[in-house]
Amino acid sequence: MSLYQSLYYMSLVGGLAGVSAWALTTLLASVLRFPAAAPDLIPSALLGGLLGALTVAFSDHLSGNRWRWRWTLSGAGLGVAGGALAGVLQIPIRDSLLAHYPIAVRVLSWTLAAGFIGLAMGLRGQNRARIGHPVRGGVGGGVVSGLLFTLAGSSYPDVTNALCFALTGVAITSSLTWAPMVMGEAVLSLVRSADPRAQSKRGKQWPPLQEGDSYIIGSQSSSSSQTRYRREVDVYIPDAAVAGRHATVFARDGRFFIARHEDTRSAAALGRYPLKVRGRNVSAAQQLQHADEILVGRTTLRFLVRTKETR
Repeated sequence: MSLYQSLYYMSLVGGLAGVSAWALTTLLASVLRFPAAAPDLIPSALLGGLLGALTVAFSDHLSGNRWRWRWTLSGAGLGVAGGALAGVLQIPIRDSLLAHYPIAVRVLSWTLAAGFIGLAMGLRGQNRARIGHPVRGGVGGGVVSGLLFTLAGSSYPDVTNALCFALTGVAITSSLTWAPMVMGEAVLSLVRSADPRAQSKRGKQWPPLQEGDSYIIGSQSSSSSQTRYRREVDVYIPDAAVAGRHATVFARDGRFFIARHEDTRSAAALGRYPLKVRGRNVSAAQQLQHADEILVGRTTLRFLVRTKETR
């Protein structure tokens, strides 16, 4: 699947999460009384939880990784925490500004919720430089949603509210996908493989690397490749000759390198799990150049450095 297809589907995921959060909020409001001091606490927590859960589940599906309930729950938990924190912070804002600046309060409420949920989504990544992407996307979506609700909420409350939830979700998930596509400096794509399972993914591209990124290449065949909160293998290759954690690709000081993972540095692993760049075995960290072909197990990847015009 191409990066632009991933962007499309992740945007749909954000919209789905937003509409689902609105529907659950409406249902709960009909049977429960939301706290008067923090009326946005439950809606923002629901939006965060659904965005976190669906983003993790669908991103794993799109990347070919096996679904793990604990990763989905960790995403949901972070989203709920971000949304709930925003709801709590809205209390003093409402108390001090609502009587005199109701429009500003509504815009700030949407912006806080979207910004903190975006922050929670960004915290799951390894590269802390990327945290700002979903935060900025969330803030932008929150401002638009707040203004939309202010302008049309009194005339079409249900439709407007559903649309605001959906817009906020799309803004967060699309920024998670779009920003790395624009800012990433290099990309890996699968060229060919002697393993039929990996060959079926021919042409697949993984999210571009940028400064500070570190991607683990592997097959996730062993239970040791799983972590409690997020998948550890970023470039998943279902090749029998690829170790669970086979190699690491990373960007440092404007250059890109590949190295064997510590799991495949033993004498036995060197022969069992091939890793070659330009036809030469990789034993220590090897700098990558544009158009290099990387043999991982029986699968060939191509490394491409992107110019500003191709981003």
